Amino acid sequence: MLGTKRLMTPRLTGASAGDRALRSRMPIFVRLTAVACSLVLLITTTATSAPPNPYCVSGADWSSGGTMVRLGMPSDSLGYIWDSLIPSNLANMVRPCKYWLLVGGHHQAHGYHEDTDTIDDPTTFGNWVAAHPGKIWIIGNEPNAGSQDGLTTAQYARMFKKYYDFIRSRDTTARFAVAGLAWMADASSLNAQINWWNQTLADYRSQFGGPMPIDIWNCHAYVRVGLLSPDRVMSDFITPFRQYTQTVEGGLYAGAELWVTEFGVAIWSTPLDPYYIRQFIQQMCPRFEAGGVNRFFWFIGPWPGGWDPMMNDTALVGPAGLPTLIGQAYGDLARSYPNAVPAPPASFPPAVPEVASDFETTTSPWQVVSGDWAIDAGGYRQSSLTKGCGAAACLPYEYRDVFLDADIRIDATANNDPIYWAGVTLRGGWIWEDDDTWTYLVFLRRNGDLNLWTSADKVVASVPGAVADTSVYHHLRVELVGRRVRIGVDGVTRIEWDDLRGWRSSGIIALRACKTDCTFDNVEVRSICASDFDIDADVDLEDFAVFQYCFNGPNNPSRNPTACDAADLDRDTDVDLADFSAFQRCFNGPNRPAKCR
Repeated sequence: MLGTKRLMTPRLTGASAGDRALRSRMPIFVRLTAVACSLVLLITTTATSAPPNPYCVSGADWSSGGTMVRLGMPSDSLGYIWDSLIPSNLANMVRPCKYWLLVGGHHQAHGYHEDTDTIDDPTTFGNWVAAHPGKIWIIGNEPNAGSQDGLTTAQYARMFKKYYDFIRSRDTTARFAVAGLAWMADASSLNAQINWWNQTLADYRSQFGGPMPIDIWNCHAYVRVGLLSPDRVMSDFITPFRQYTQTVEGGLYAGAELWVTEFGVAIWSTPLDPYYIRQFIQQMCPRFEAGGVNRFFWFIGPWPGGWDPMMNDTALVGPAGLPTLIGQAYGDLARSYPNAVPAPPASFPPAVPEVASDFETTTSPWQVVSGDWAIDAGGYRQSSLTKGCGAAACLPYEYRDVFLDADIRIDATANNDPIYWAGVTLRGGWIWEDDDTWTYLVFLRRNGDLNLWTSADKVVASVPGAVADTSVYHHLRVELVGRRVRIGVDGVTRIEWDDLRGWRSSGIIALRACKTDCTFDNVEVRSICASDFDIDADVDLEDFAVFQYCFNGPNNPSRNPTACDAADLDRDTDVDLADFSAFQRCFNGPNRPAKCR
């Protein structure tokens, strides 16, 4: 009931008085040998029994033709449904009636009224429990304040107690899991979750005079684009949360399981192409296996009752009832369990000197992150209006200083809204490890406004009405060198800006759209030699004069951070002989291309 395990002393049952008397007269070593053999049998049986398959699915069921069957999941995998009790599912969820009313539904027999501490229809629900013994009950879903179930810690403690007593009195074999809370899988969410559970445990003990009878601890573990690093998820959240559950209340729950009843990529924050989500699944799940997570449930099946187009990038089963790209990957891992932990995904390689794309026959080397991108009439078109502001196609290289030229037009926006936009991101973060996938964003709104946006300061420069008609192509040029940004439209410089804080030294380049059907053409990206300080396409004595001014030797602070940042070629915060060596490799005289990048 509390998840703790005891080694029971083996005993024989059903023996007669004569048998017991005979046994009592056996030599002591014979009796000990019999006990030892029983212990060996028990221990051997325990050691050789494999744990249940940890691959599970939220919003799924084991009914005929259900999601679990369609995915071909192992028979000991689990699914559960948020809103219904499914007889074929081992795990089922109960939650407050207020949730169903909030989403436009109606009362459920198994719903809980937090104001009266009662179950909606105890007779109907009690009959269901008695008819389906041995279930695992997940008590609530995201009950923390402002979330779906929206309960205080004291209310949740009462709800857990009500369900535990009600179900346990009708089924002594039932087991109980706490709710997963509505936070992300990062360090700040870890602290919030621990604080919430500490208060809940204290409220339960205060109201009922003892500890919560928890068999299974539970959490949700969503990640955002830019924080997909699987090792970070484990080190910042899963491992310390498991340590908490094993040691809280003096180790009372040391034998309890740990479940993650929802995990995945929060595409409602920034959409992500299923190709990258598949990578995340293949990276994350083996780490859950090795990290002591007993069951983990991918979000989402989808649940019975229909296809949810808002979750199409995370669904394991598509609208035709067949496994999606990520459903295939998840099912393969489940069937090959246990799986080896793979090496972390590689970062983007260094920039190539030049990329020129006319999109006549190929989109290479551009890679889709999110959105519906395809060649259309000799341009690269993103046609989706439903991907939020996350639709992007990127170059698989990491750039520092660049010229970017592109022809861009806006074909349509969601609801014909004039503020939606299309543009380019420079020095964007890597989707796996950087919590910043925008950095420098240059974009045109449908109403013709030109804007420069940064992660640190949001919109830092704006030119209202920079172009008259965005439905026709306009030529956009961006120069990014060190902290300096220069933006031109149709051959006229419209924005010049120096970033005095919050900048990133390098990152990826992406074409982006925000609820906008748009087309890009004639996109050219040229890496600027890092030593070309005056941005005149050569490295000569004028550039050397800048370097000479900035040179200050190892470990010395810059004499002029704004002017000399670009001279710090090895990015170690000083300008010394190592930087001079890099400068020499680029020096090639006036009006001649630099020797190297």
